[in-house]
Amino acid sequence: MALPAPRRGRLGAHRRRHRRPPRPTWPDSGADLLVLTGDTRERRAVHERLPLHLRARTVEVDGGGRADGVDRAAFDRRIGEAWTAHRQRHLDAALDAFHAGLGRPGEHATDSSGTDTAPGAAALGIPAVVTAARQHQLATLLVQTGGHDPERPVWTGPQPEHIGVQRAEVRGMGVGHPEQAPAADALLRAAAATGAEALLVPEAADGPPGGLGAVLRWSE
Repeated sequence: MALPAPRRGRLGAHRRRHRRPPRPTWPDSGADLLVLTGDTRERRAVHERLPLHLRARTVEVDGGGRADGVDRAAFDRRIGEAWTAHRQRHLDAALDAFHAGLGRPGEHATDSSGTDTAPGAAALGIPAVVTAARQHQLATLLVQTGGHDPERPVWTGPQPEHIGVQRAEVRGMGVGHPEQAPAADALLRAAAATGAEALLVPEAADGPPGGLGAVLRWSE
């Protein structure tokens, strides 16, 4: 499936005047879908024999096959509808896990400014998500369109785990010349390096306030 065009945010005064690696592209969803079509009895038999972890990502769609008279346009439309519904369910499940993982206000450790620095099963905001990315905790990175955090700059180095809110943090990792990059791009790079998925949350959805959040693999 084709990926959308690369994001082109407005960096303004935060753009540095030296060469940086190309900005990564955002996949439209981390949801995989297995489609079964053809004879109803045969596809049902296949469905029932699938491993449990695949059944949740499998749908049966009528109208497929190689026989004469198959309405290809109608079949393609049903495939599109199945994919859209599955992708929405996947996003909804990720957002439910995110909100459940945040817990109640004041439940997690914070620094002197009140920033959540030791999240539970989810992380919210640049400092918490950057810390989780550096520690390879990301399971699902959530970036919401319209938020202000995705385009805010963070400091990075040559490796994906070289990421920090402050320049001194990255220098402390042995990086001689840290560079700035939009938080969303740096976090996507870190997520991809550790096998985490990244989901783009529509602006109208109940996503992470500020536009950046994550569901974590483990919590402290």
